[in-house]
Amino acid sequence: MGIFGKIIIIMGIFGFARQAPKLISEIIGIDAGNIKLGIREKLASGGAFVAGGLLGAGATSMVRNLTNKWADKDKWKNASGNVTARSVARNLFGGAISGVAGGVSGAARVGYGARGAKNFTDMRNSASKGAQGATEARMNRENYRANHGGYIGAMGGHITDTGRSIGNWLGLSAPLEQLKIEQNHAQEVKNARKAVDERLKAIMERDALNRDATRSINVNGTTVGYSNLSELRNDIERIKNGHTAMGGTLTSTNLISMQRAEKELEKQLKNDILNGYDKHGTRITRANFNTDYDGELQALLTSYRTKASQYANVISTNTSNDIASQTSLENFRTQAIDNQNASLAEFILTDVAHNHYDSATGTTVTRTDSLVDILVNEGNASINNANTNINNRVNERIQRNNDNNS
Repeated sequence: MGIFGKIIIIMGIFGFARQAPKLISEIIGIDAGNIKLGIREKLASGGAFVAGGLLGAGATSMVRNLTNKWADKDKWKNASGNVTARSVARNLFGGAISGVAGGVSGAARVGYGARGAKNFTDMRNSASKGAQGATEARMNRENYRANHGGYIGAMGGHITDTGRSIGNWLGLSAPLEQLKIEQNHAQEVKNARKAVDERLKAIMERDALNRDATRSINVNGTTVGYSNLSELRNDIERIKNGHTAMGGTLTSTNLISMQRAEKELEKQLKNDILNGYDKHGTRITRANFNTDYDGELQALLTSYRTKASQYANVISTNTSNDIASQTSLENFRTQAIDNQNASLAEFILTDVAHNHYDSATGTTVTRTDSLVDILVNEGNASINNANTNINNRVNERIQRNNDNNS
C-alpha cells in the first residue's frame, strides 16, 4: 500500500474515533454526554482523585506525626533528662497513637475540600492542605496539654531530587514547618499585646491635657515634678525655643532630662489607664467598671488574654534561660494560665505581690501590681524574647535547608 493509502486509513480511524460516541449513542440509546474517552475524566467521574487526596493527606499526616514523636531526641527522655526503658516505651506508644490520629485527622480534613477534585493538581492541593491542617491541630493539642498540666509533590509534581522529595514527604523537614507555625502563634501573642499598647497610647494622647498621673515625674533630681503630659511638653518646647521653664528653674541644660521625663510620664499615664485610674487619679470601682473603663480597651485585653492563654507554651519553650527572661516568663505564665478565669474587672482591679526583675540592680525583688499589669508589662520581656529566638531559629533552619539544597 502506498503512502497516500496509509494516510487515508489513518484519517479514517481518527474520524471514526470522533464519531464513535455519537454512533454508539444512536445504536444503543445512551446519552453521548456521559461517554468520555479521556483517562482524566474517567478517573474524576469514578472518584479516584478524591480517594487519592484522602489517602495522600492521611498518609502524610500519619508519617509526619510519627516523625514528630520519634525524630526529636528530647522526647525519648524522661522528666529528669535521662533515656530509660520506660521513657522509650512511652514515646514508642505515643508515636504510634499520634501517627494513627494524624492519619485520621488529615483524611478527615481533606475530605470536604477534595470532593470536587478533577485532576492531579486538585488532588495534590487538597491533600497538602489536609496534612497542614492536621499538623496545626497536633500543635494546638500539645500547647493545650502543656498549659494544663508537607507536601506530597511526588504524586504528580516534577521530582528533581528523589531522595530529597521523599524526605520532605516523610516529614524530615517537618521541624521547619512546625517552627513556622510556632512563629505565627508567637507573633499573634505579640500583635495582641501591641494592640493593647496602641490603644493605651491613643487614650493617653486624647486626655493629655486633662489627665494627671497618679505620681509625678521628677526632673533634675527632686526639684521639679510633672504629672500632666501637656504641661511637660509645653515646657520642653519653651526650652527648645531658647526660653526657661518653671520660673527659670529649668534651662537648656535640663532638656535631655526633661525628654527622658516625658517618656517616663507617658509610661506612667498608660499604666494608670491600664490599671483603671480615671483622669483625676482615682481608681474606678468594680460596680462602675463597664461604664468607666474604655470599651475598646476591654475588648483588646480580652483578645490578648485569650491569645496568651492559648499559646503560652509557645512563649515558654522559646524564652531564653536567663534570670530576667525567666522572671518575666513566670509572671506571663501565671497570669495567662492561673487567672484566665477571673473576670476582666477582677483582672484589672486586683493587686498581688509578685517577683520583679530590677534591671538597675540585677536582682529579683518582690513588688505589688495588678494582674493585668503583670501580664501586659511584666510578661512583655518574655514575649519579645521568645519572638526573637523563634525568628532566629526559623532563619537558621531555612539557611541550613538552602545550604543542603545547593
